[in-house]
Amino acid sequence: GRGRDRARSCGDDAGHLACFGEGHCHTVTSVMAAFMAPFAEALCIDLRYRENNLETHQWLEFSLLPSMATFACDLYREDGPMGGTG
Repeated sequence: GRGRDRARSCGDDAGHLACFGEGHCHTVTSVMAAFMAPFAEALCIDLRYRENNLETHQWLEFSLLPSMATFACDLYREDGPMGGTG
């Protein structure tokens, strides 16, 4: 696992978590979903909350309408000292 970065917010304030906060995959995915959901219809985004079969990892998946181009948004995997893969 990763160590905690004490300079980052990890409490229960969604605003602080959204602005350079940190948490487990469930936490960061839920915050991102809460911020994206109100705008999904206006932006023509089909937003889905996903988890693996073991229910040990969560991420967002979204499709852009009308093309249905689909993307994964996995903030937990993209975060950390080494960054992600894009």
